[in-house]
Amino acid sequence: MDKTSLLLLVSFIAMISCDVLYPKNKDIEKFPKDKEPKSIVISSLNELNTYLKNYDHIIAVFHMDWCGHCRHFLPIFDDASSYQMVKKWKFLKINCNQKEICNKFGVDRFPTIKVY
Repeated sequence: MDKTSLLLLVSFIAMISCDVLYPKNKDIEKFPKDKEPKSIVISSLNELNTYLKNYDHIIAVFHMDWCGHCRHFLPIFDDASSYQMVKKWKFLKINCNQKEICNKFGVDRFPTIKVY
């Protein structure tokens, strides 16, 4: 796993969270973590709209099965979702084989990360 990518993702999310300080420690493994990732696989447009309507802090990654960059990034995304400092964020994974969702959100490059 690429620790630099993980540190950047967790730091970015923590930085835009109002109640958590930007982590300056370069040793990412010292931050408190849950055992299981908290990322959620979205399977329909209605499910995505429900999350967007009911939660204020969402980070979503749009990906494709065939994309090498996506296959490399998704484990990092899952790992970032398990850090306790980002617990108020919902981490959503949307597979763009469901063209309806990706067309509605204007996604045409992979992986695409959107913050809501």
